[in-house]
Amino acid sequence: MLSEARIGSFVISLFLVASCLAADKELSNQRLLRYKAEPGRELRYLLVREILYRNNVRRPKLSNTTVVDLAILRVAKWALVKEGIEVHWYVEYVNGDWKRLPAEQQRSRGVPSFQFRNKLSPTGAIVYPPGVPKGQPGTPNIFPAPGIFPTLAEHAVSPGDKWQEELSLVLSPFDETLATQFPLRVEYELQEYEKRLGHHCIKITYTYEGRFDAHEHPDRFEASKLDNLRLRYSIVGHGEAYFAYEAGFLVEKREDVTRTMREEKRIAQRNETVWKPIRDSTKQIHLTMSLQKVGLSVKSQE
Repeated sequence: MLSEARIGSFVISLFLVASCLAADKELSNQRLLRYKAEPGRELRYLLVREILYRNNVRRPKLSNTTVVDLAILRVAKWALVKEGIEVHWYVEYVNGDWKRLPAEQQRSRGVPSFQFRNKLSPTGAIVYPPGVPKGQPGTPNIFPAPGIFPTLAEHAVSPGDKWQEELSLVLSPFDETLATQFPLRVEYELQEYEKRLGHHCIKITYTYEGRFDAHEHPDRFEASKLDNLRLRYSIVGHGEAYFAYEAGFLVEKREDVTRTMREEKRIAQRNETVWKPIRDSTKQIHLTMSLQKVGLSVKSQE
């Protein structure tokens, strides 16, 4: 019969072998996720935004009104540049409240569209020119936040790992003074591997939150304006994305976000001064973006 010492040694050996196998399995699940630029490749997505407006003060006709945007997003002209990847985006609205777009961004044939370009790092983070803060004005306001592509981790990750990103947004995409700039904190978490729309993907979930109060930034506004105006804004969202880790592109994502804005103005009423709400609105957005086609890009529409 085996002695107690030999049995104990055998059990310890089994434990060490099992630990090594578990460590090897964990390492095999680790991946360095990166977007890959293939010149000539074009990705065509179907983009649907369901927007529920609630306005408690003005524009009563928009209260509890749902608007559905349907658009085609073409991601074309991938090119390797010093900073990483340069991507050209083309957006065509099929229907929805596209009439808010400037006239010069609409085609003469009647299909509203516009185009823009970004430079991305291999992790998908937008590369801004020196001196330009993240989230600079002028970006088309078609995505709730934080952007079109989720930002990947800088290091190799396995399911359960988390990473963070901090961006800066402005209330209006054309607020060139950046007076309403505020931080947006995003947290990502890697989930399980699964097949999505015919592609081998890794699921990434994310949450984000940002808040702005004009009275917390008195240096950005004239004192007389703050004396008579209160402005508070918040944005909270969560989503999930499916990333084709071998091919290096986004396959699908779904996102829900709630934006709230409250604006109050000081007015004289009888013998006292009161704060009266002039805007108290909530916008709930459900966004879906799904890959429709992977092919070769046609000649640029520039």
